[in-house]
Amino acid sequence: MQGEAWAFLDAAGQRWRDGGEYHWMIEADGDAMPIGCMACRPRATTVELGFFLQRRAWGRGHATMALSLLVGWLKGRSRIWRIAASVDAENVRAAAVLERAGLRREGLLRAATVRPNLGPDPRDTLVY
Repeated sequence: MQGEAWAFLDAAGQRWRDGGEYHWMIEADGDAMPIGCMACRPRATTVELGFFLQRRAWGRGHATMALSLLVGWLKGRSRIWRIAASVDAENVRAAAVLERAGLRREGLLRAATVRPNLGPDPRDTLVY
């Protein structure tokens, strides 16, 4: 597992240098240990973003604060016209974080996304 983690970090660093994807770690106030991460992927005038947070950190506002900062920064970029995200339709907490960070739900895609951590079948996806 440790080798996989280093390989992921090396690849993330290369994507940062190439401009294909940017990752940030999320930390709790005053604690240098990461509790999650967020990323964004520029695609022409659209930026797709995503995040995850350790379960022990849920409900404390960390994801909302981090994503709000990222969304605010992205809105200030002149070449970005659209900020997009998607979430499993049953993940109401993650959907609420996206909405508190300033994104608006645009629709529901039926059986649109396979989420390996939830099973092999395509699941409904909310689009922001």
